[in-house]
Amino acid sequence: MADHEFGGDWTELKLAVVKAYLVFFTTALKNQTFKTVYIDAFAGSGERVQTNKDAPIFGEGETKERFAGSAMIALKTRPPFHSYHFIEKKPSFYRQLKQEVTDYAVSHGLDARCYPGTAEEHLKTIITQHVIETNNRAVLFLDPYGLDVSWEMLEFIQATEKIDIFYLFSLSGIYRNMTIKFANLDTDKINSLNRTLGTTEWQTEFYRTPDTHKQGQMDMFSTPETRCDRQETPVEIESYLRQRLSKLFPYVSAPIALPPRGNGAQLFSLFFCMSNPNKRALELGNKVYSHIFKKITG
Repeated sequence: MADHEFGGDWTELKLAVVKAYLVFFTTALKNQTFKTVYIDAFAGSGERVQTNKDAPIFGEGETKERFAGSAMIALKTRPPFHSYHFIEKKPSFYRQLKQEVTDYAVSHGLDARCYPGTAEEHLKTIITQHVIETNNRAVLFLDPYGLDVSWEMLEFIQATEKIDIFYLFSLSGIYRNMTIKFANLDTDKINSLNRTLGTTEWQTEFYRTPDTHKQGQMDMFSTPETRCDRQETPVEIESYLRQRLSKLFPYVSAPIALPPRGNGAQLFSLFFCMSNPNKRALELGNKVYSHIFKKITG
């Protein structure tokens, strides 16, 4: 068995929010003529393993705790979705995921499918066949490894107008690529940021010249040597991402900071986005998500 070790309390917070929304989604739509679909584009192994030191001060012993991952949480949602689709690129995780998903799905009579490979390889096909062509409705969980979700993919998802999205955005991925000094940005970093953010405007947003920095403006003829160092905080970068997402999706929630502020550096932000432009759907989605947000995050 391939242990998938990651996360902590913040992971359970993220999954608690997703779990609560899945129950609302399948309950609210259980009597509709269309079907409900769950898609997990980065499903992992099906569970999360956390190693705890029994006596951390003295370095003695350790125990492992196992928690249900997003895949198993989705499969156990009641009422159930009509179909489930799990993508995982790491072979060892995929094998474990497929075994766990198959065992549970068969014993509970569920339609659940696993796909080996990347989200870019499978996601469009799954959405096309099980959402667009069938006029179904879906919840999509995007919990990528770093900056593995392209803006072009988000545009494709939004165009369906049939998918609600949880997007765990890697702020740490932005930090790694968006260097403090503009001159240190290489081609790979620039291309990665352009692909993830869907624009080159981040260069003028975060790297300004000394005389325009306070005004929030940028001299387009400046050289890398004259641009100010990037000074934005994680919260400001998070705010910029929300602005970008809000230009694409009709509804974008206030993000949940993970880990929560005050518990160390913020590594991720969990966004909830709706692609359906219907006013009543947006109002209901906002009301429900806001309730879940307040209940779980306090």
